[in-house]
Parts: sequence; structure tokens; C-alpha cells
Amino acid sequence: MELISTGEGRGDRPAPDLDTVSRRGASGTWSFTEALFLGQAPDGGLFVPASIPPLPEEDRAALASLTFPERAFVVARHFLADEVADEVLRAVVHDALNFPVPLREIEPGVHLLELFHGPTHSFKDVGARFMARMMSAVRAGEPTDPAGPSPMGLSPTGLMARSDARPVTILTATSGDTGGAVAHAFHGVSGVRVLVFFPIGKISARQEAQITTLGGNVTAVAVRGTFDDCQRLVRQAFADPSLNARLSLTSANSINIGRLLPQTFYYVHAWVELERMARGSGRAGGESGRTASESRRTAPESGRTASESGRAASESGRTASESRRTASESGRSASESGRAASGTERAVSRSGRLAREFAPAAPGSELVVSVPSGNFGNLTAGLIARRMLGMSRARFVAATNVNSVVPEYLAGRGFHPRPSVATISSAMDVGDPSNFRRIRHLFGAGVREVLSASAWSDDETRACIRDLWERRGIAIDPHTAVGLLGLRRELERRPGARGVVLATAHPAKFAETVEPLIGESLPVPPGIARVMERPRRAIEMVPEMDALRKVLGEAGEARFVKAT
Repeated sequence: MELISTGEGRGDRPAPDLDTVSRRGASGTWSFTEALFLGQAPDGGLFVPASIPPLPEEDRAALASLTFPERAFVVARHFLADEVADEVLRAVVHDALNFPVPLREIEPGVHLLELFHGPTHSFKDVGARFMARMMSAVRAGEPTDPAGPSPMGLSPTGLMARSDARPVTILTATSGDTGGAVAHAFHGVSGVRVLVFFPIGKISARQEAQITTLGGNVTAVAVRGTFDDCQRLVRQAFADPSLNARLSLTSANSINIGRLLPQTFYYVHAWVELERMARGSGRAGGESGRTASESRRTAPESGRTASESGRAASESGRTASESRRTASESGRSASESGRAASGTERAVSRSGRLAREFAPAAPGSELVVSVPSGNFGNLTAGLIARRMLGMSRARFVAATNVNSVVPEYLAGRGFHPRPSVATISSAMDVGDPSNFRRIRHLFGAGVREVLSASAWSDDETRACIRDLWERRGIAIDPHTAVGLLGLRRELERRPGARGVVLATAHPAKFAETVEPLIGESLPVPPGIARVMERPRRAIEMVPEMDALRKVLGEAGEARFVKAT
């Protein structure tokens, strides 16, 4: 799709040529807005940018003094200036990203990028809210000409009132956090109907509550199977011409470029913040939060979540990663080489020196970003952002649980999707990650030069959660723990490098796992507490297309079956 070409209002800045093409190589290109509503290409492939242009130098120079939403607008305009007027794009970004994204140093040289301060307390809020508001603006007939009139202002419920706008049906498969974020982002939006497919018994109780308690234009569908079954159903629905003709289907998973593109925003934000911190520039641009070492509290006071607490970075202690091998080094998946819990605890006790050795790095030093990875959309966005910014000294870690298809591929053993295995980091229980095909298409074999991977067992994940709490008083969720394990292991091999792990979910969303490990109750954020007392409604179905057609009401008029 043609995301950006020469556009008015850009002055003499070079206008990048960025077309989106189907991953499978179908002829023709599509605009961003076309791809936004299509979800995937007509041939069944995924939309990918044909090229990734560099951010103009004057835009890069301006980033340091901006807030997170303002930085996001700069990046969004870089991609979309020729399709969406600045006024509309600015309103979309600021309305969608109305929550902080703090970067906190939890030990010397190791940072958490906290992406869980949105309404559903998941990193998915960034992409889902941007996508919902962008769809609303486009369907409301807001101007695409940068010289056009300004919008009347954005509302999540009032932008699809145009009588000739066809209703859109969004199908979303979720392994946990996507469902809640998409459901809340589109809830109450006229002209949009949402079905969220989740595997019964394989997401947390609080995640399920965020999906099943909304009603209205959101229908929760409980599938008797795995996330891979949910994802397969969605793909098959998109491939069905009759369903598409009746329902105007699209997706809000990361297979939709409109969900994936805004995830580049917080990588740019993190890199700018790291440079500010390394140069001693003081508080993050526009952020009102405090670093973990500035806001330490006792557990009885606040439950000490990662966003609330921490202890001084100079404290010594133990990490959970000294004796871990990455899958790329050992050629073995975590399922083949996982250690017993007692062995994990011994590894924790042996590795206290690591926290002391991670010294603050100078500006321009090597950067390692660890991404908890399941369907690999988050990592895809990071790699796109890296190329856009020309961050040659940045590399990534794909940190997975025992669903280690990608670590095995990077170790030279081929790409072999298989049924997923249930773990405590359930949102990453993906055996056939769609977006890794995007990564291979965009970056080819060269991705190994900037990407390593490691796979971690549940025992290792639990030990990491317990260790960070005991040493720093910081609670993290299981997915973030997997990311932290991957980061620490990579930093062992790269002395002097700075590290960032993406904290993808609030630990309270996984209280049943985290609280027994830390021995304390976590405070429940308001966004979660509100939904826990509401009645839950879901349609239960087997993972078969006939059942899906029945749910969609294909035999009659296009309608939704309500749970009873």
C-alpha cells in the first residue's frame, strides 16, 4: 500500500516512497487506508511495506523535546502525510495515546519500558486505540488532503455516522491481551461490529473478564481449542469470499498493518528517552512519572508494581540468567533443555554479580531491546522502527516461552510451526507466529545480524519474577519476565551495552501466577477492577468453519448471535 508520497505541508523534506505490498507478491499496491479495512491482501498474504524510508533529520532532531504523543505524531506523519491531514492525524494520536509510557531503570543499564498504563493495562492498547480512531476518522469522511478543513474533533463513538458507510465486521483472535484491547478500543463505535475469539481456559480470569463483560457491538467467542485454532478460523473467514461480501470483514490483530504500524511509536520514544538519560538530560520528555529508583515504596504501602516501585540500582543481588543458554547458541528449544525448579533456584543464587556488572552506558553505546514474543507483531514493529531511525547499534532479542519455533529457526534448524504448548506466559503461546513471515520477507536472512532469540521454561520465568521482587521490590508479569531473562542473557555477552525490556502487561492481570511467587497481594488497577464484577457473556463454539458461519449468522441476514 502506498503509505506516503510527496505531500503538501512537508516543505523541502524528502518524501519517502513507501508502498505496501502483499507478502505473497500479488501485483499492485494498496494505500494504508485500503489495507486498514482489508486486514490482509486479497491473495491471503500479509501487507508489508515495500521499503522503509529513513525519518528526516529535522524530524529526528525535534524528538528530544517532545512528549510521547507528539513523538508518535511525528512518526505517524512520516508514514501517512499524503493520506491523512495533519489535523486529523494529530487528533487521532492524541486521543488514542492519552496515557503515559514511562521508561524506568530497574538496575544499572537495564530499563523497563512500561506499556501497561492504558485502559486495559496491556501494550496492545497503543495499536488498538490508534487503529479504532483511525478507522473512525477515515469512515467519517475526514479530509485526506493536508490542505482540507480541520476535523470537528474526535470521539470514539461518533465518527462513523455517515449513512453510506458500510458496517465493518472485525474478527480478532486473541491469546490474551489483544482481545481486551480491541474490544475496549471499538466498544460503542457505531458502524463496527467486533467478534473476539479466545481459547477457553487458556487466558487469565482477568483477561477473560475484559473481553466478555462489554456486550453491545462486542461479542466474545469462546473456542474449544488453542490460540492457533482461533487464528486459523480468522484466516479461513478472510479467505471465504461469501463471508467477506456479506460482512466487510477485517482484522484488528497485528496481521492488520493498522494495528502494527503504531507499535513503532514506543520504540522511537524509548530510544529518545535512553539518549536523554545517558546524556543526563533529566526527566523524560513530557513524562510525569519517576524512575523506579526514585519511587521506591514498601510492599504494604502499594504492592510495589513495576510502575510504582523499585529500590536503588546500586543494590546488589541476583539475576536469574547467568547460566542460561540462548536457543541460537545451543540449538535446543527450552522444552528440550528446561531445568527443574531447584536447578533454576541454584542458577539464581549463582548470578548475583551480574546486576553489579551492568554499569550505566555512555551515549551511543550498543543497545539491546528484548521483546517478549508470541505472534511477533511487536518485534516486527521494532525492526521497522530500527531501520526508519537508522539505529545501527541497536539489536533485538526475541524472548519466547517453550513455544520456541523462532529460536529454533534462528539456530539454523528451519521454520517448523506446530501446535502451541500452554504456559504461564499464555499470551505468547503461539506455535505458528504469523508475523515472523513478515520479518523474513522484510529483512531476509540478514535478520540474524540484528536478532537473537532465547526460549525459557515456566520454572525459569517464576524464578525471575521472584528474584526481581526480592532484590528490587518490583513485580512483573510472566511475559515481561521472559523478556527480562532474554535481555540479561544477551547483556552478559555484550559488556557495556544498554538494555530495554518491553513490559507488556500489568502484573495484576496475572495475579494467580505472580502473587504466590512474591507472597503479597497486588493492588488491582481501576481498569481491571471495574470489569471483574460485571456478568460475563460469551458464545462457546468448536473450532470449525461451519460453527463460525453459524455464529456470524451467514445463513440469514448478517447479524450477531447473542450469548444466553
